[in-house]
Amino acid sequence: MPATLHILAQAQHGDTAIALNILGILAAAALVAFLLRKWPAATIPAYLIVGALIGPYGLNMVHEGQAADSIASLATILLMFIIRLHLDVGSVRGGLASAAFITVVSTIAIIGQPGEDISGID
Repeated sequence: MPATLHILAQAQHGDTAIALNILGILAAAALVAFLLRKWPAATIPAYLIVGALIGPYGLNMVHEGQAADSIASLATILLMFIIRLHLDVGSVRGGLASAAFITVVSTIAIIGQPGEDISGID
């Protein structure tokens, strides 16, 4: 049984707030997925926007807590997985050489400049 369903299944009177937080997060995600089913590329930014809106710093519909933190961590992992699925490794490798070149050149330029000692050692 997934962790979210396990928490909901074991929710007792004292754990009602946790279950309601999880239910609110899942309901908001389901609503966003339903409304944006024709534009799959816009789903991830919409999840982030809705999460910010319903979270503790927005409308405060979902309060801070261990369950919300766990779902946020899981969402981050899933986001990285989805990004990896859409990532073109060939383009990253092509850009890696130019990024390494720029890093080396800028480091040499900064170190080789006469003037103030930037090491911070007196």
